[in-house]
Amino acid sequence: MGLLQNRKNEDEEVARDMLEIGLDIEQISQITGLSKEEIEELEKGNKN
Repeated sequence: MGLLQNRKNEDEEVARDMLEIGLDIEQISQITGLSKEEIEELEKGNKN
C-alpha cells in the first residue's frame, strides 16, 4: 500500500506542476491517471 500512496503523491505533484503551466485538466487526467475531480481539488489547493 505504501508504494501505491507514493505513486499517487508523485502523480499529484506532477499534476500541480502541469496546472501551474496551464495544461488542461483533461490532458492532465490522461497523463497522470488522476480523475478530473482529483485534479480540480488540487487546483483549488493551488489557489490558496
